[in-house]
Amino acid sequence: MKDDDFTYIALYRKLIDSPVFTHEGLLKIWIWCLLRANYTERTVSIQTGRGVTIASVKPGQFIFGRKSAAKELHMKPGTVYDRMQKLSELNMIDIKSNTHYSTVSICNWNYYQCHKEESQQPSNNQPTTNQQPTNTDNKGNKGNKGDKKESLSNKKFDSSDNPPYNEIKEYWNSKERLKVNCPISQMTDARRRKIARRWSEKLFRENWQTIIDKADASDFLMCDWDNFDFTWVINRDENYIRILEGKYDNELDPFEKFRRQNNVK
Repeated sequence: MKDDDFTYIALYRKLIDSPVFTHEGLLKIWIWCLLRANYTERTVSIQTGRGVTIASVKPGQFIFGRKSAAKELHMKPGTVYDRMQKLSELNMIDIKSNTHYSTVSICNWNYYQCHKEESQQPSNNQPTTNQQPTNTDNKGNKGNKGDKKESLSNKKFDSSDNPPYNEIKEYWNSKERLKVNCPISQMTDARRRKIARRWSEKLFRENWQTIIDKADASDFLMCDWDNFDFTWVINRDENYIRILEGKYDNELDPFEKFRRQNNVK
């Protein structure tokens, strides 16, 4: 790959639908982060109070200092800090700090900034807080009239697609009983890792909405089992498979409920 292949970043059209786009200061910092991120792994020397520290910076990462950033962005250091924290809350960046410096990682950099052919870029329905917006340029939409939004229920996924973490969270919380009894308040890193493992399984990938629907409809899961929550569903493949197979459907006799609650064979 030529060096000039890395003189640009991919900026997707649906950024306009992102909450970042509504705030020009936040948008400026987001684009600055994309421009600052490294495209190859390298080591950098960082001046600290004790001398010089050598740090390894991976693709999609950069070393962050609020004072130097404020100078580049023509903003106050406090403003830069607050807006970087906002991007972190939106799961667009991840910030790891120690006593000397901070490392910023662009979430999903490998999916959206790898500069592969357009046909290889993964597609997603809507830009979410943890994703860069979907590629919708003219090259991929010749002959299409308007911006046709494909619903998640009709979308065909494969294992190369980035799991729609935020859509899963929103769909779960859209179910009244799930929202009341065991809402997803945080999409933690641990949950993301478990979702990613489940996402590699075709059965889960093609039926995740059905799994949520059946869980919400189950009186046993909603009313009789205190250990049930979203983490349980994605913890092991056998858990969601049991839901799909109807093992927690309604109209169960008391012994059957006890058997399933205690995993009695």
